[in-house]
Amino acid sequence: MRNSLLALALTALGALTGATPPRTIECADDDPTGACAAVAPRVGHELSVLPIAFYTPETSLAFAAVAVWVHRETEDPAVRASSARIGALYTLRNQISTGFDGTVVLAQDTWRVDVQLGLNRDHEDFYGVGNDTQPGDREVFTAWNPGVRVKLLRRVIGDLFVGPQIGAHDYLYQRQATGGLLDTGAVRGSDDHLTSGVGAVVQWDDRDDPFAPRLGGYYQLDLTAFGPWTGSDHTYLRCDLDLRRFVELPWLHHVVAGRGYVSTGAGAYPWTAMPTLGGANGVRGIYRPRFRDRTATFVALEYRAPLFWRLGAVLFGGVGEVGHALSSLTVGGLHPAGGGGLRFALAPPERVNLTFDVGVGPNAEVRPYVTVGESF
Repeated sequence: MRNSLLALALTALGALTGATPPRTIECADDDPTGACAAVAPRVGHELSVLPIAFYTPETSLAFAAVAVWVHRETEDPAVRASSARIGALYTLRNQISTGFDGTVVLAQDTWRVDVQLGLNRDHEDFYGVGNDTQPGDREVFTAWNPGVRVKLLRRVIGDLFVGPQIGAHDYLYQRQATGGLLDTGAVRGSDDHLTSGVGAVVQWDDRDDPFAPRLGGYYQLDLTAFGPWTGSDHTYLRCDLDLRRFVELPWLHHVVAGRGYVSTGAGAYPWTAMPTLGGANGVRGIYRPRFRDRTATFVALEYRAPLFWRLGAVLFGGVGEVGHALSSLTVGGLHPAGGGGLRFALAPPERVNLTFDVGVGPNAEVRPYVTVGESF
């Protein structure tokens, strides 16, 4: 069954990318509920600030605050709005996380500048590398992890954007489990290290909205090289392919969303740079650090439906696998998960949602997720 998973993923993605092209929703003059008109873009600034408290098995009790800013210069829906998310989090496991994630749109959406900044104090779990790691392999470590990533994209033709990117992450360990893989140096990246790289991005983005799309697609190829010439302590090449498609059903604002993701590469990967399978932006229901390797791939589907007022609901499912290389992936190694959740619109015209999801993974493990913005 070698390479069967890759064939399955490509088949599913081919069906998604072959869907009907985006269409514009036109509101009737008689819209008593305002549900349709609420999606019309508004010129100016939208700012939402929200404190959050939640509990997960990974964090214990957590306290967070997030601010979401959106700025639109024109009512033209074809021109993307600039946006930014700024957040801070502290947990009773003494985890600290602060971050900025923003996109600045320039010259009537001719240029897009994506910026990500973060500073984390990770008190987290490490299970080793591979698709067959066991719960008993768990090691706890603590490390500081500051990072930055910048993309400069220019519209080439239509919805095609191309441009360079740079990124760097510094890993500074404070404590490791005595006698574990990290403590003994049995895996690459078990000591303090810096990864910094340069690369290129090719992106096609014809979604009707960047926050909670109902129509269109987002397809990105991301290639990054790391080595001494970029200041990195490790030398490797990473390639990420991210394919997403959104189809609105005949009834108002019900959406089927699909995503396929493949990350692979070559060279001397540190474990901290390896892609993972689970988490809020992966296969929800699988603990994010549970599976990691040089290659990771998954397919996810989601059904999104409005309920009433600012509330909506979703059902989702996904399946994926990690391995040393694409050739090592098989259907027998798949890890499935699924679940459902609620959405609360923080800024309805721009569809910025506060999300509450519960995923169920292998061995009936239940994982809650509280984030701002959709998983994809």
